[in-house]
Amino acid sequence: MAIDSTGLKRFGRGEWHQEKYSLSAKASWRKLHIGVNEDHYIEACVLTNRFGNDDQQVGALLDQIEQPIKHFTADGAYDETPIYEAILAHSPAADIVIPPRATAIVRDDAAPMRGVVQNTVTDFWLIDNCAPFLSHENNDEIILQ
Repeated sequence: MAIDSTGLKRFGRGEWHQEKYSLSAKASWRKLHIGVNEDHYIEACVLTNRFGNDDQQVGALLDQIEQPIKHFTADGAYDETPIYEAILAHSPAADIVIPPRATAIVRDDAAPMRGVVQNTVTDFWLIDNCAPFLSHENNDEIILQ
């Protein structure tokens, strides 16, 4: 299962009217949050206004999925403890792969749901994105320069 969202612009008579009479346009956007399975079929969707946060829609998406999820993938916007809890409540055996946010801080007391799969993604992300700033003084730790 992979989830994400995209913006949708609403068209209609209002836009034609604005164009014809050179009126100021007010943005009319919606967000479509979707959950896609490994066979590329949409299993869940939620349509919100443009202010709907991605992480707040996971519960509604999971409610639409009846079978357990084997693998859950999302982008860093979903890297929140309530997301991990909701996924594991729905599918306790799910492998969760969510890369850390750009502002993520590694802590010992972080959510235990961020397991081996998450750490592997984090390591690859660090290596790919931080290589110029890293030095390896020994095999056990990476030191930021």
